[in-house]
Amino acid sequence: MAVGVQCRDVGKRFGAACVLNGVSWTARAGAVSGLVGVSAAGKTSLLRIIAGLDRADSGTVEFPRDEVSQTEAAKAQSPRIGMTFQNLSLWPHLTARQHVASVLRVAARDGAVEALLAEVGLPASTFDRRPAELSGGEGQRLALA
Repeated sequence: MAVGVQCRDVGKRFGAACVLNGVSWTARAGAVSGLVGVSAAGKTSLLRIIAGLDRADSGTVEFPRDEVSQTEAAKAQSPRIGMTFQNLSLWPHLTARQHVASVLRVAARDGAVEALLAEVGLPASTFDRRPAELSGGEGQRLALA
C-alpha cells in the first residue's frame, strides 16, 4: 500500500517546552491510522503540522509526489486532510445538509452538498438529521465535511 503521509524527524517547541522531538511516523494511503498517547504527548501538535495549521521547527512532512518542509508549510494545507475533535462545533438547530450548505455557500448548486456529505461517508438517510440525531461517528464525519 502506498504512503499517504510520512513525517520524518519532526520537531516542535512552544517556548521552552519541547512537544515534539524527532518524531517519525507513516500513514498508508487509504488506511485508517491513529495516534495514541498520554495527554500532552504531542499528538495534536503533530496532526496540526500535518494539516498545515502549524509549522514544524524541524523535520519534514511528505505526501505522495510533494514534500512540505518547514519553509513550505503552506503547501501542507490540502483538501485530502481534515481534522476534528471530540467536542464538535456543530449547530444543534441545523441539519447535516444545512451545516455543509452554510459553510460551502453553494446550496443553489444541485448535488454539491450531498456529494460532500457522501464523500465523508454519511448515508443519505442522515442528511436531514440534526446533530443530536446522529451517532458520535456520524457527527465526526459531519464536522469533517
